[in-house]
Amino acid sequence: MKNRLKFFVISTIMFSLTSVTMLSFAHAQYGQMPDIPQMKEISGNYVNDDAGVRITFPPNWSGIEMETTQGTLVTVSPGGMSSGEPSQVMNLMISDKAKVKEPPTDPTQGKSQCDTPTVKSITVSGADGTETVMTCTDDSGKKTKAKIVSAQTEERWISVMFMAPISEFDSSVGKFDDSVKSLSILNVMALDNQPDTTPDTTEKPAKLEARDVPVSVGGETVDVQLQSSSSITKFGLDEDNKKISFTANGDKAGTTRVALGNVLKGPFVVMIDDQVTQDFTTDDQGQTLELTYSSGNHDFSITGTQVIPEFPVAIAGLIAAVVGMVAIIGRTKLFGNLKY
Repeated sequence: MKNRLKFFVISTIMFSLTSVTMLSFAHAQYGQMPDIPQMKEISGNYVNDDAGVRITFPPNWSGIEMETTQGTLVTVSPGGMSSGEPSQVMNLMISDKAKVKEPPTDPTQGKSQCDTPTVKSITVSGADGTETVMTCTDDSGKKTKAKIVSAQTEERWISVMFMAPISEFDSSVGKFDDSVKSLSILNVMALDNQPDTTPDTTEKPAKLEARDVPVSVGGETVDVQLQSSSSITKFGLDEDNKKISFTANGDKAGTTRVALGNVLKGPFVVMIDDQVTQDFTTDDQGQTLELTYSSGNHDFSITGTQVIPEFPVAIAGLIAAVVGMVAIIGRTKLFGNLKY
């Protein structure tokens, strides 16, 4: 539905430009508005009872209403169409859905290049409609900006459009906006498939880079495996407090994984910027923590229940053996000195 609507409003632009050129040529040939069947002059308040559409055009803007193969086209400009080829044009297109079933495959016919339209939801005559803004450039390099407001009834598409050279658009579009506020559509319906205008503010973390960070445990150097999308600094282990701490910095949302299996034993308490957080997960063994966080600079601490190893097993065994030997030697000397 949204793509069909986009093609429809673009085709309205091109058809309107063709109509303006035709009228300007007729004026040059005849010196006045030609007497064309099913065409009448329009200014001020416009009413189309058949379609149930009413709108007030800007003061001193006038033009014509004509029937087309698509429906009814109303075109007005400052001073009217008989004043020469206008630089600013406002159109009201009332198109019968029975006649406009499929959009044209090439509405511009290669005569101009248009940028990607900006589309947002607005209220039109009390129902949900759309507002589309685009800039088009013709073969000569001339840029024209257009603003289109679209709505629908069960039987018709209703589109109001303003076109002007890009240098004149901003200073004149307010008149178009005032006319849109006066637009009244009988039995107006909300457009289907309204565009999602909520900005995507979800920050996606960058690719994780892996490296080993050395820390000191019991006077020995142990490597901690680290994966992060951020810049990690001040990484260290506080043995007394059983705590790993570091700073993460990045201009996007971040993810950091820390393998703690060879330095700390959980369960773990995680803090970010001095606040306890639950924004982390652990692997099945509970040894690797994955932290997620927003962009910017953040200080982290991970506190465990035990430093691993608090007393290395090998050293403990060696000390036990030494103590045993000392005891044996001491007892041997002692027994050797005993006299009965």
